[in-house]
Amino acid sequence: MLAPGEDGLHKTYCRLCEAQCGLEAEVKDGHISAIHPDRNHPVSRGHLCVKAPGMLNVTYDEDRLLQPMRRTGGPGEFEAVSWETALDDIARRLKEITTTFGGNSLASYIGNPAAFSTMHYAYGFGFVRALGSDKVYTAMHVDTGARVLASDQVFGDGGRYPFPDLPDTDFLMIFGGNPMISKMSLISAPRALEYLDQIAQRDGVVVVDPRRTETARRYEHQPIAPDSDIWLLLGMLRCLIEEELTQSAILAEHVAGWDELVAATQQFNWSEISARCTIAEDKIRELARRFAKARTAACYGRVGTNRGRYSTLSNVLMDAINLATGNFAKQGGSVIGRSPFEPVAGTRRPSDYGAKRSRIGNLPLVNGSQPGGGLADEILTPGDGQIRAFFLDSGNPIMAYPDGEKTAQALDALDLFVSLDFYVNESNRYADYILPVPTFYERADVNDLWAANAPEPWLHCVDAVIPPRGESRHEYEIYDAIMQRLGLADPVTAMTGQGPDDPADRRSYMELADLALRSGPLGDQFGANPDGLNLDKLREDHSSGLLTQSRVDAAASWARIAH
Repeated sequence: MLAPGEDGLHKTYCRLCEAQCGLEAEVKDGHISAIHPDRNHPVSRGHLCVKAPGMLNVTYDEDRLLQPMRRTGGPGEFEAVSWETALDDIARRLKEITTTFGGNSLASYIGNPAAFSTMHYAYGFGFVRALGSDKVYTAMHVDTGARVLASDQVFGDGGRYPFPDLPDTDFLMIFGGNPMISKMSLISAPRALEYLDQIAQRDGVVVVDPRRTETARRYEHQPIAPDSDIWLLLGMLRCLIEEELTQSAILAEHVAGWDELVAATQQFNWSEISARCTIAEDKIRELARRFAKARTAACYGRVGTNRGRYSTLSNVLMDAINLATGNFAKQGGSVIGRSPFEPVAGTRRPSDYGAKRSRIGNLPLVNGSQPGGGLADEILTPGDGQIRAFFLDSGNPIMAYPDGEKTAQALDALDLFVSLDFYVNESNRYADYILPVPTFYERADVNDLWAANAPEPWLHCVDAVIPPRGESRHEYEIYDAIMQRLGLADPVTAMTGQGPDDPADRRSYMELADLALRSGPLGDQFGANPDGLNLDKLREDHSSGLLTQSRVDAAASWARIAH
């Protein structure tokens, strides 16, 4: 193994999408000179797209922030300050605000990059909750909120994402996705397009989309009226029921509420269904029959099915079609994997949908995430719980959320606004402080969050390729430094409620990941299982990653849920 910054070929992986392809970073004179695909990676096997080499340009961009910046005047006017100056002032002001106005005067936004950084959501939520707040905004409401809520309602856990078992799928329907461009999402499959090509040679890949996307041009395109997926799915379900193409034994054994769903489908007639989605009844029936009669089949939906008026119901009906045809928990169908960081099989987060609601709009929180469209009003509306302090972690809500002008006005009105980023962007130009953070080439990571969502599951643990440039600090270290100044436990302890006996003994995010892996199904059980894994063994013995199963354990998917 090479130390960060040591000349030679460093094994690492990309952290810009769920594919997480294996990479080799060439270091010369302490500088990353080139990025190559890792042909020894057990799943990506030499696949590489433009993202990882492009991130090298970001790492060495002359416009990148490399030291803490403090606002001196209008938006975008900053001066460099020391870390001690920045952290001391932030902690002091944060304590004053939360003491005066209560913990819920603090909020944070955790952006999409956190989904690919080890334990980032855990310690990001932990930081806010340690200060007495439940106001966390995330990128979830922009792209996956409906899928999360559907999983909460159908499987009893918003953290369970069903995904198609691509290597053995014979017929695949893609709703609102364009994997030719996105490389698929909510599924870790670096060579997904190869699988899609193979599926197309079997029973087919049908791309349901109003637009003839790149993926639709490559496979079979089923045009549909915008925001009408729900009607096609309803029609397919009607056909399956009417023509007795459902697997009644599976439904009787495993599925609650099926009879109620069947009754609900009878409220709509075929002429309305066809008119709404602009697809003829005969075509809808043809698709349903193909799905039911294929050896294996799966419905897969992405961002396009997460942004419509009936987006949650669309995801529920995709699950219902997979279930009704016996294609859930079946190799080649729709499956739910088990994370190697999950100690007990079937462990699930209790559904808390509706238990907490937003101050503005009285909207239910989904997986603990506040509704993003209400951020500006939460800041601008006086009263108990008004947001006065805001931490922006790897995001840009002015561009991501609706009504950017109003969001800008709100951000500029905050008593304290701290951003963790490596650029000045449209949102953090209003911040009091921008604190520089490393790119993924400058950090240690393990693919913890997406290890369960892979048809070919693997683990990969890597060190930083180079030390953080300039004065950049890891997000975890920034949160921990502020919490130390406030006399609080480290963010991991704050999130889990379990920590070292001595509060002065601070834990790192990688220590938490190691504890979770060692106590999980593949772990060494802290020495009790000598053949098991820990992060050190992964780093040293499996530098290109380790295939943990040759195929997903589809038959055990029912054990992942208790609903």
